[in-house]
Amino acid sequence: LKFVEFGRPGFCCAVGGAMRFSLATICCAAAQKGPGGKYDREVVTPLAGYTIFSKVADGEIQLALQVAGASWVGFGIAESGGMAGSDIVHVTADLIEDGHADFKAMPEKDESQDWEKLSWTVADGVTTTEIKRKLAPCDMQDRPIIDDGRATRVVIAYGDTTTLQYHRNLRSSLGINFFKDVPD
Repeated sequence: LKFVEFGRPGFCCAVGGAMRFSLATICCAAAQKGPGGKYDREVVTPLAGYTIFSKVADGEIQLALQVAGASWVGFGIAESGGMAGSDIVHVTADLIEDGHADFKAMPEKDESQDWEKLSWTVADGVTTTEIKRKLAPCDMQDRPIIDDGRATRVVIAYGDTTTLQYHRNLRSSLGINFFKDVPD
């Protein structure tokens, strides 16, 4: 892993502390990673035990969210770097729900459900869920993921309860460039 100053062009992901954006950048290897070796990037987030694997192809993004001890997993696109105004998906063993948060509050369910759950597994205390959606859904409540050369700000959270509840301190924010190759 290389640590560099945030905002430097060409690096793949920026990591911030709890609900902050921009402490450092961690570069992610371009080798195939994650469940089934089918992901291009791996981001070890500032939230202990939460790893994001990603790939972009054919106008879609596919993620594998891997979290130790989780009963539900949350991921969101957050232009401001925080929960308010973010486009959020949360996943449990039994459901996936596409939502949005206008404030720091429980996300509201979107009219159009654009995320698709591909899998949910728990092995050795680690939960892995694979999800996908279009990069730019035709839904006014969803944020597009665009290749503008900058990191996409995201929020992450998880819980150890069987239903979505307040995450307490089990949350963070970071920036990930889902499109750029990693420099040598």
